[in-house]
Amino acid sequence: MSLLFLRDILHSNTTRYLVMNFSGEGCFGKVAKCLDLVTAKMAAVKILKIDEEHFIQMNFPLGEH
Repeated sequence: MSLLFLRDILHSNTTRYLVMNFSGEGCFGKVAKCLDLVTAKMAAVKILKIDEEHFIQMNFPLGEH
């Protein structure tokens, strides 16, 4: 059962992310397409399954690989 839902807000030390969609899921976690509420840019946020209620592992702007 997922603890993360659409329209949830994720917090980091420097920004906040609004979950817009889920892009994929694997055995270690899932990727959420999010709106950075500070910069108003879209970002992909990887969430580890074991830590999803507490931690964002990493994020990167979409289209800037």
